[in-house]
Amino acid sequence: MTVPARKSFSARAAVTKVEDIVLTKTTDVNGDVLDAANNPVANVPVYIENTPFMCVSNASGHFTFNRIPQLDANGTYSIVAYT
Repeated sequence: MTVPARKSFSARAAVTKVEDIVLTKTTDVNGDVLDAANNPVANVPVYIENTPFMCVSNASGHFTFNRIPQLDANGTYSIVAYT
């Protein structure tokens, strides 16, 4: 009877200690893009200043950013829209 040769394997795993995990508070940021006469403006790119976050206003001028990381202790955001 022949016994199969034993194979040796090695494996690596990345282990993150619990204390190394940082939980970030997130929030939804939403609003409306309006012109000078308070009419909604559709299809306007809306940005959160100094971040990579961008969305576009819908047909009613409404925009929503979902689950945006809280940027400061007050949860203050600077929103910029370009028409």
